[in-house]
Amino acid sequence: MIYRQGDLGITPIKELPANLKKVDNPILAYGEATGHHHKLLERTANQFEVLEDSQGDRYLKINQPTDLVHEEHKTITIKKGLYWVRNEREYNYFEMAVARVQD
Repeated sequence: MIYRQGDLGITPIKELPANLKKVDNPILAYGEATGHHHKLLERTANQFEVLEDSQGDRYLKINQPTDLVHEEHKTITIKKGLYWVRNEREYNYFEMAVARVQD
């Protein structure tokens, strides 16, 4: 199941890439326009891990169902599994440029 919350997409993957480092921040994305953020709620120890590669792409290892909250979006519960976190992008045909969708 692919999860979406605003401009954030969370896609299941079969395995994690090599050479990831653990990130101790449960915030997956910050809203540039509002200052709001997409945050995983940790209720128990080892509930999830946020990991990052050398390019700054984020990955999740969810060990127990985990809520993702945002001030302007409905809370979603992410099931146990491995995931790739991505920000949506849009293409501007007039400027011929790709930009991150901002929440």
